[in-house]
Amino acid sequence: MAENTDSSVKTGSLEKILCIIAYVFSLPGVIVVRIAGRKRHFCLHHARRSAELFLFMAFLIVLWYIVTYVLMLIPYGGFPLAMALFGLVTAAAVFVIVLSIMGIISVLRGKTIVLPFITSFFYKIEIVFKLAGLPE
Repeated sequence: MAENTDSSVKTGSLEKILCIIAYVFSLPGVIVVRIAGRKRHFCLHHARRSAELFLFMAFLIVLWYIVTYVLMLIPYGGFPLAMALFGLVTAAAVFVIVLSIMGIISVLRGKTIVLPFITSFFYKIEIVFKLAGLPE
């Protein structure tokens, strides 16, 4: 977990609750935080991390669906390969859950967090997050 030791922020209970809502309820939670905590940088930071987790998992599921569809065209070998890929998607879901728990722990500590692999994965589409009002 890559945490900045100097990123501890004095946060109130409302901000922490909003941030936890973002992690627990994923995309609807991000929308709630975007509306209710729009002037709180700490809330927007964690809402962005939650949105990154949601988009990462959605990307993997869509990719798995497309690849599975193509693999099912292969006679006799496509189904086992598709099931193996499903195992990888399940492992990624567990990874996302662990990262969500890391995010909730960082909220309770009052710190910002950089999610391993996920943050760098979405760094390339920074403009989408800026348009949604979720700055870095």
